[in-house]
Amino acid sequence: MNSTEITTEAFERLDSIADKVMEGTQAGAEYFWPIITEQMFMEGLLTIVIGTMITVALLSVSTVIWKKCTKLSQIDNWDKGELIIGRILTVVVSALLIVIAMSMTLENGLPKILNPEFYALDWISKQLGG
Repeated sequence: MNSTEITTEAFERLDSIADKVMEGTQAGAEYFWPIITEQMFMEGLLTIVIGTMITVALLSVSTVIWKKCTKLSQIDNWDKGELIIGRILTVVVSALLIVIAMSMTLENGLPKILNPEFYALDWISKQLGG
């Protein structure tokens, strides 16, 4: 199936959705297609924004833990080895959580930004039970 056939099928499916939703009006696929593709783009953008906010929160928590390790080391007279272990654990756990958060964010959000038409077609086919 080539891209022309896919586009034709997508517009036919959009027309059937439009007929169901907009009974009695002249709105059709030309009306819904830009809305759906823009929605997919916005979903991708929102995913990246939320992922970035989570990453910033994780960095903030890591900074607080780092500073607490420094204060605790001064209060409890930690030796340098204990302080280094505390800082290494903070960095490793934080980096792991940040990598997981950003990879999930980019995996789910970036494709919708770069190719919203594909995700619009995917959404339409799911709505039609395909």
